[in-house]
Amino acid sequence: MTDLITKNATLHILSKPITESDYHKLLDTKNDSDSLLFTRDACYSLLAPYIDISSVIALEVDCEARGIKRSELKVLSYAQWVDLTLEYKNTLSW
Repeated sequence: MTDLITKNATLHILSKPITESDYHKLLDTKNDSDSLLFTRDACYSLLAPYIDISSVIALEVDCEARGIKRSELKVLSYAQWVDLTLEYKNTLSW
């Protein structure tokens, strides 16, 4: 396991589109060691100008199903998603 577990890091899993206001509130709340994973309809938010694509992760099948292709976006398979959850002490679904 990585050091993230000992740092009390959280994987924030978003499944619904997030507004600019809520996104900034989330950024204010999260720690530097936390990560944001966009799944399901939350992937539509990746098209918004207020989302920093370089700092988030998305589920590949959900992006593909919604026609979202951004070369700078880091995407994961289902298997990689499972592995990612094991790297974090906490997961929080939004």
